[in-house]
Amino acid sequence: MEAITLRSSDLILFFCLLCADGGVTAPDSLAPCEWKRLGGNVTEVNCRSRGLQTVPANLPTQASAIELSSNRITRVLRSDFPPLAPSTVRLNLSRNWICEIQDGALAGFVNLEVLDLSRNRLGALQHGPWRGLVALTELHLGHNAIVNIPPSAFDSLAGVEELWLQDNSLVSVPQAALKRTPSLRVLSLSHNRIMSIDSGDLRPCRDLAVLHLEHNAISRVAEDAFEGLGKLQRLNLSCNMLGTVPPAALQEL
Repeated sequence: MEAITLRSSDLILFFCLLCADGGVTAPDSLAPCEWKRLGGNVTEVNCRSRGLQTVPANLPTQASAIELSSNRITRVLRSDFPPLAPSTVRLNLSRNWICEIQDGALAGFVNLEVLDLSRNRLGALQHGPWRGLVALTELHLGHNAIVNIPPSAFDSLAGVEELWLQDNSLVSVPQAALKRTPSLRVLSLSHNRIMSIDSGDLRPCRDLAVLHLEHNAISRVAEDAFEGLGKLQRLNLSCNMLGTVPPAALQEL
């Protein structure tokens, strides 16, 4: 059975599912990266798969997108990026070896909308790295080693609409931290070690439309686990340890 329609709306509950860029060579200060003009002074910087161990120096402040994925960067320092980069809306640091982001290291990206830190080695989250990211709408933290998310971790992220935390080592829903992200529409907690969905865990996420909880160790869902999630359209609970879901929990949707 792939899906069960719960009502006439679009809400679907899943139980058991089967489970090259163009550009020119950059100036010497950016070698071995590439960059291309998107119009005027706006520049896209591509440093993907260059074997970099640190962020290149002198990245242009007018870059709309900075691509640093698939390298060997281990730390993100306050000195790595320009103190003010108002043109940058996308920053990709995925597929590196990052285990530390210094407090305020990304503060210059005041208009950043998408930050991808997936597939790194982050084990602990603090709120300092996100300070200044007032325009952020998507944060990708999947495929790291995150065990715990403290209540203050997302203090600066009130405008985030998509939060991806799949493939970490979380054992519970980070309820206190989610109170700081009232704009969430998409939340992925799949492929963790979550054992239950308790009363109030998801109550802060009243605008949530998509919720991924598949591939955890969930054996219990509280009767009011989904209370207040009236905007939810897609809920995936496949590949867990559930024998049943209380009918009262589904009536809340």
